[in-house]
Order: sequence, then structure tokens, then C-alpha cells
Amino acid sequence: MKTYLWFSDAHDCPHHNKDRFEILGRLIVDRRPDVIVQGGDFASMESLSHWDQNKRLLIEGRRVLDDLTSAASAWNTVSSQIERLQESQRRSKQKVYKPGLIWFEGNHEDWIRQWMERTPEVAGIINLRDHLSKDDYADYAFVDYVPWKDVRVYDGILFCHAPIIVTGK
Repeated sequence: MKTYLWFSDAHDCPHHNKDRFEILGRLIVDRRPDVIVQGGDFASMESLSHWDQNKRLLIEGRRVLDDLTSAASAWNTVSSQIERLQESQRRSKQKVYKPGLIWFEGNHEDWIRQWMERTPEVAGIINLRDHLSKDDYADYAFVDYVPWKDVRVYDGILFCHAPIIVTGK
């Protein structure tokens, strides 16, 4: 059976420190799971928060692109630890660690889709998957990108961002 390392709800924001992502990267390198599962809400997407939409002063200065750039930077911080290991393994002609990666969208990433539904002129311009996928998945055996509310079963283990019942709660 494969080994999995699951983490969820990182809620990265432009104003948050990225040290925890370096620690996560070191944990991954130390444990070397077969598959890394990012369980959703990696990006907090405060710029699109429906909780704050009527608080104009509070949301002043928040930008979607800043949120996406920050999330990509946070993921690069995790990835850099893995890339260092891989480079070392290549130099010493060892088998290169290439974990699988499963990326779940959480409700916060789904705010991007909801924003596009409300603002069709931005549809297709920005989404987290495209923003992260430029070269950020190159060092992984990419397994799956899972939309919000979808459930997956791998090796008999059920994975989801949050359990949703029939009523949608």
C-alpha cells in the first residue's frame, strides 16, 4: 500500500509568513510519502471573501492576483525542499524521489469559480490550478486535481476537503 501525507487548510494569504511551508517541505522530504495530498483551502482567497464583501474599508487593497501569487509562492516554498533533495539525488546518481500529488480545491478556492459566475467578463482569465501549474507540478507524478465537493478513493481511503451531505451542508 502507498503512503500518503495529507495536509489541509493552509489558508495562505499575502500577509502571512511562509515559514510553515518550509517546515512542511522538510517534513515531506523526511517522510518521503508516495503521495502528497493537499486537501483544500491552500489559498485563503481573502480578496474574494463573501464574508467581507460589504466591508469596503476592510477589503481595500486585497487583490485576487496577489492571493494567487502568494499561494504559488507558498507552494514553491514547499516544493523547493523536495527539489533540493531531487537535485542531490541526481548528482549522486540515486533514484530520484518523485511523489504523487493530489490537489483538492476547497471552498475558498471555489470562491474563484463563484466570482467568475458573478462576473462573467473575468471567466477563464484566472484560476488557481493554472496559476500553480506553470512549472510547479514538474517534480511530481501528478495524480489528480479534485474540484470542490468531489470525493476520491485511493487505496481504499476516502479523501475529500469536507464531508458534504445531501442538503449541501
